[in-house]
Amino acid sequence: MKRALFKIGKKFSITSTTLRSRFVLEADVDKWIRIQIMDFRFKSFDEKNYTVSDFGTRIEVTRLNSGVSAQASQQAS
Repeated sequence: MKRALFKIGKKFSITSTTLRSRFVLEADVDKWIRIQIMDFRFKSFDEKNYTVSDFGTRIEVTRLNSGVSAQASQQAS
């Protein structure tokens, strides 16, 4: 999944929630490459009870790479 996210854009956020936990991971790809960290750290992680309506994973990619943004513009037309 990391490789796919890197190909899509320069910044991404993943939030995932289960019955007993939630985590948020955010990454700035340019910064990640510049400081040469080979792993990712959670922005937040908590263990508590969540409801079924909270369940799921949300992936948000911003600062899209030029090829991706051009393709998205064509499909929106």
